[in-house]
Amino acid sequence: MATTGSSRRYRIDVPLLHEVHDRWRRRNRLAWLVGGGGFVLAVVSVVSGKELAGLFLGMAAAGLALGVANALIDNVGVRQTRSGELVLTRAHQAAVDAIAHAGATAD
Repeated sequence: MATTGSSRRYRIDVPLLHEVHDRWRRRNRLAWLVGGGGFVLAVVSVVSGKELAGLFLGMAAAGLALGVANALIDNVGVRQTRSGELVLTRAHQAAVDAIAHAGATAD
């Protein structure tokens, strides 16, 4: 659901290529593995008295950065113009062309 700065809600379904979805899932899993693993290892190192917690917290931060980068690269965004139109951002050019073609044939 998109609710960009308004009280109106919109449902927007955007098709994704299988390879894009698979890439997103792989990167998402990697981010969780690196981030979660780093956090767990940091806790274990503190409990066991080892001085590696900083290294493992850095690993957890790297996992967070991977997750944010994945969201910025592979997610489609929506923004609303001043005139109230919704605009897709970060959409693949083939999807943009298909949506424009569908809109032109619907008129």
